[in-house]
Parts: sequence; C-alpha cells; structure tokens
Amino acid sequence: MRGFTLLEIMVSLLVSTIVVVAGHELFAGVGAVSDRLERAARAADRAANGSRVLMRLIGSMEPGSIASGSIEGSPAAVRFLSRWAPGGRRAAQVPVVISAEAPFLIAILDADTLLLSEDVERAVFEYLPENGSRQAWRPEWRSAVTAPAAIRVRVTRADGSADTSLYAVGPRG
Repeated sequence: MRGFTLLEIMVSLLVSTIVVVAGHELFAGVGAVSDRLERAARAADRAANGSRVLMRLIGSMEPGSIASGSIEGSPAAVRFLSRWAPGGRRAAQVPVVISAEAPFLIAILDADTLLLSEDVERAVFEYLPENGSRQAWRPEWRSAVTAPAAIRVRVTRADGSADTSLYAVGPRG
C-alpha cells in the first residue's frame, strides 16, 4: 500500500489555501462593488425624488391667493405659497422656502424640512418673467400678484460639478 508522503500533503494544503484565499478576495471584492452600486443607486433615487418634489412645489405655486401670498425670490432662496399633500392627506396651502444650507438643498414647508439634494456647496435661483426666447433671467423676483414663468436652480456641488434645473411655474396670476 502506498499512501501520500508528507511533502504531497503539504503541497496540497498550500494549493488549497491559495484557492480559498483567492476565492475569499474575489467574493469580498464583488461584495464591495455591490455595496458601492447600492449606495450610488440610493443617491440617484434621492436626487430624483428631490427634483420631483421641487417640480410639484413650484408647479403648484399660488401667487396672490392670501395676504401673505407674495413670491419673494433672491439668488439665495425663494419663498412662496404652494399646495402640498403630505402623507396622502388632502392638499393644503403651505408657505414654502427653498434654499441651500450647505451641504444640502432644502425645502421648508410650514414646520417640516425636506432634504432635496445632498453635497450642495451653493445654489443660485433665477427667475424668468415671461415665456419667450428673448427673455432675460432675473436674479430677484418680488410680486404678490404674478409668478415668474419658470425658476432656474443652479447647484454647485462640493466636488466642483454643477447642475442646472428648470422648473415651470404652474398657473400664473
């Protein structure tokens, strides 16, 4: 009867160890990539949700509907009344303030604060008075009667990248 020599057993253990360690590294790398992809997908979902909230709030802007219903816009923030239905409840008129509070773009609705975007270094708001190709964007807007045709939001991120979004204002008074 011939068995395995000590040298053959040691070589087989060494090869088995190398295979196990390589497999572990491979699966650990796949897990890390999967975690990064999941974090990126969640960040993209949050950004899309923030954009949808902005679209709804600005799209349902209500100028001149009550005494405090003026629209006040500066390069740093915009204040207005909008219709909002939190948590599936009936839509109600709420005061809205949208501004950048580094590192976030936020919307304050009554007493609630909504996170609209992350990694924001700066946000600049601009206002289009009327639809048309020859209209110039204004850095400020103040009116109790009319709303701008659109609001442009330029966001500069902490990494130096920038995004520009346009939001059409709903029915205008």
